[in-house]
Amino acid sequence: MDPSAESSGHEGYSARPGQWAETSETYGLTWPGKRAARRLAQAPTRCRFVSMDGEEIEPVSLRQNLVIEGDSLDALKILKRTHLASFDVVCIDPPYNGGTTADYRDNFHRPQAEEDRVAGLAGGRGGSARAGTSAGRRHSLWLDLMYPRLHLARELLAPTGVIAVSIDDAEAPRLRMILDEVFGEENHCATIVWEKKYAPANDCRSFSVVHDYVMLYSASPAFRRRLLPRSESANRPYRHDDADGRGPYRASDLSVRTYHPANDYPLVNPLTGTEHRPPAGRCWGHDRASMNRLIEDGRIYWGADGTRSPQLKRYLSDVQDGMVPTTLWTRDVAGHTHAARAELKALFGTTAVFETPKPVQLIRRLLQVSADQDAMVLDFFAGSGTTGHAVMRQNAEDGGHRSCVLVQLGEPIDVRRKPEVAREFGTIAEVTRQRVRRAGEALRAEFPELDEGLTRFTEARIE
Repeated sequence: MDPSAESSGHEGYSARPGQWAETSETYGLTWPGKRAARRLAQAPTRCRFVSMDGEEIEPVSLRQNLVIEGDSLDALKILKRTHLASFDVVCIDPPYNGGTTADYRDNFHRPQAEEDRVAGLAGGRGGSARAGTSAGRRHSLWLDLMYPRLHLARELLAPTGVIAVSIDDAEAPRLRMILDEVFGEENHCATIVWEKKYAPANDCRSFSVVHDYVMLYSASPAFRRRLLPRSESANRPYRHDDADGRGPYRASDLSVRTYHPANDYPLVNPLTGTEHRPPAGRCWGHDRASMNRLIEDGRIYWGADGTRSPQLKRYLSDVQDGMVPTTLWTRDVAGHTHAARAELKALFGTTAVFETPKPVQLIRRLLQVSADQDAMVLDFFAGSGTTGHAVMRQNAEDGGHRSCVLVQLGEPIDVRRKPEVAREFGTIAEVTRQRVRRAGEALRAEFPELDEGLTRFTEARIE
């Protein structure tokens, strides 16, 4: 490889204008600074967790609820000392990078000239190519943010753990590729489409986007997804009950499309003597002997008056104790952005404290499909603290003992845009702390039997 290509940090390109380093071509996602981002994940840190008044709190208890103010990269490195391969669920809502600038505080602020040089645009290429490189630089800086943090998150996940990352179309293609690289393409569990809005934007010039994605990757093939609790609508078809002790059932088709001549026979109603044959081109789903046993056991439904075409009784007690999750999560089952803002208003009296919260219902659904009731949960882009709120709510609802670690940068709230909010809270990290405090108080009032320890978070910062 050309030495200049190696020094550029960009894998697969020569630093000389317009020249490819063909011998280094490989499949995958690369960008200027990828090697530096990888080294950043491996670099040690001397930082530590201290209380908000500066007292050291290490060592951190493994199952201690924490809300930490500081840079997530440092926090993840500190957590490696006590939580290596321990978290069952990592749930993050990172910056979506939908704007025109990117400033992610990792000292990867390469000038545009450097991006042009690495991409082979120096020496007189046109303005359209340069515009594309500007977009590339924005993507590169976002990747610089995500890449080392995902590597560290991988080390913190238990072998049976899973990471869930929310994103929209702006960075979804690149996120999928770095998750494939860090966690392994074979460990992609699902890409969930979440319906985040219930109405289109009528002033939108193009398509009105009403969804986000949630990408799920497991730490290893040992991960097993859970079933969702059965809903009232899922149980509604089980409306028949013969009062025979078997409970409610629904009637379902006895025939199947996979035709087999041996299963194409007349079925006689034992009450009327009437013969019934399967529909044309189909056959019964059971052979004669099995069908006779079902009839003798009272598991064939002949209609309310006993004279109709035969159907199979499917008892609710025989089905799975839950529902297999799908990759489409509609707003009625996973919440929406309007509900998320309403949750903030209920706690703060205003929605201005945080602009893009996720609904508690979405995170609770992720918890339900991802881990058991004793899960350890990590969110290192905590934002308004929805994940902490959701963990406490889910514990209250199902009697679980989940623990949670939240990390949020002490990013100042814009005084010019939100003067009243900035005067009360100052930083987003303070909003996070207040959210878990107030949500905990509200849940203890709603569920008096809830273990108070499950709603208490140790508040810390990085020093």
